[in-house]
Amino acid sequence: MNKTNEKTINDELLHRFQDLISRHTGLRMRKENLDALRKSILGRMKSLKIDEAERYYHLLAGVGTGRPAEWQELIKVITTGESYFFRDQEQSSLLRNRILPDLIKKNKDRRSLRIWSAGCSSGEEPYSMAILLSQILPYIENWDILILGTDINQEAIRKAKQGKYRHWSFRTTHPDVKNRYFKKHHDEWLIDETIQNRVTFQIHNLKQDHFPDPHSGIREIDLIICRNVFIYFNPEDISDVLKKFTDTLNEGGYLLTGHGELHAQDLGKLRTLPFPESLIYQKISEIKFQISDIAPAKIGLSRAVKSPAPQKKQPKKPDIPSSQLLKKDSKSHTNGLGIEELFLNGRYAEAASSAECLLTDSPDDFAAHYLAAQAYANSGDYSNAALHCKRAIEIDVVAERPYFLMAHISEIIGDKDQAKILLKKATYLNPEFIAAYIELGTLYDMEGDTVRGVKLRTAAVELLKGLPPETIIEPYKKITAGELLSSISK
Repeated sequence: MNKTNEKTINDELLHRFQDLISRHTGLRMRKENLDALRKSILGRMKSLKIDEAERYYHLLAGVGTGRPAEWQELIKVITTGESYFFRDQEQSSLLRNRILPDLIKKNKDRRSLRIWSAGCSSGEEPYSMAILLSQILPYIENWDILILGTDINQEAIRKAKQGKYRHWSFRTTHPDVKNRYFKKHHDEWLIDETIQNRVTFQIHNLKQDHFPDPHSGIREIDLIICRNVFIYFNPEDISDVLKKFTDTLNEGGYLLTGHGELHAQDLGKLRTLPFPESLIYQKISEIKFQISDIAPAKIGLSRAVKSPAPQKKQPKKPDIPSSQLLKKDSKSHTNGLGIEELFLNGRYAEAASSAECLLTDSPDDFAAHYLAAQAYANSGDYSNAALHCKRAIEIDVVAERPYFLMAHISEIIGDKDQAKILLKKATYLNPEFIAAYIELGTLYDMEGDTVRGVKLRTAAVELLKGLPPETIIEPYKKITAGELLSSISK
């Protein structure tokens, strides 16, 4: 038997604790957190007046009556529980402007909406969803709404049910929202009772619990939000939970995770939808869209750019519309908003229509074609998206972005071979296109070709190491080089 005094636990036993925690909760304790884990275990042993670490290990691993309660006590001290209202402003914007309106429209006949915040910590996220719905759903009282928050941490769920929060939970919340939906009470803020009553909380273990469960609320879900949870899981556990999430979603339902958390995972029936604000995943059991006539224009040895003969020298149009681009000649079609503003506000059908109007007068406008392709893709019209990508490539045969977008479309409709071809073209045109290397490597990983997958990720890593950590990696918008490097290196 391995014994310990009050100050030490040997490394071999500590790794056994690490494996036990992973098997029970799915949480993977990182190397840099092992000293903290050691201190947490010693702290629990001291509270229980246990002198031998082996005894404490057997308490957790055994079947005694004290085991469930002690697991909860240990979970309290090894989980961080970091959360705040409207966390990740761009993902919140995506939910407000695109995802929730889509679900409301889809479910308007049965007037039912089911949302699950998995790993909700102290409740800020599900309460944020309740506030969003109260703002955008007319006659919400006539709807059957389920907003469920779950977490493995019993203490976090207890706090969530209380609905009391300190100033730090509002660090990205607009003061008007805070004053409208919360009431000051001493040094805390109490959530509005109507909002509080729309949210249900329960303890739940994503790793061990079975779901969907016909006897609980964890079934027939329209939207699952599980952010910054998978970063603590082993890849195998992520795969298992992802399969259960997919089975729990309704057809057409959405899964929103933290940025890059599903890297190299087999998504199964989930399809990746790229938006400017974030990636999101949708359950589509059957392919509903077909793309025809999207073969990209051949790249000649001259790598020339086709363009109308200018009357005077013109600067080359940028690969992506800038904040000033596509505003001129478009406001008559957009009620005062430029095309890019419509796109950024999630009004993709209007943005595509306005881009088409602009292209009537300027048929060789690369930026307009590319933005139209993005707008059509984000609204699910993949055929028109592909046609505009092809036209953009005909105008500028050395632009890699249309190939990257077409690769995403091909993957969404299930044509992974075509997606690989297009990503290869993108990396040929731009040998420093980090996102293309990563996504091409992911496709090879999903096919079991780990040798190529590793080779492509290694190329991405080397490029990332040469960038300042705060550099935004296009076209992901919000993911920095440091974050992406950390994700790939796990």
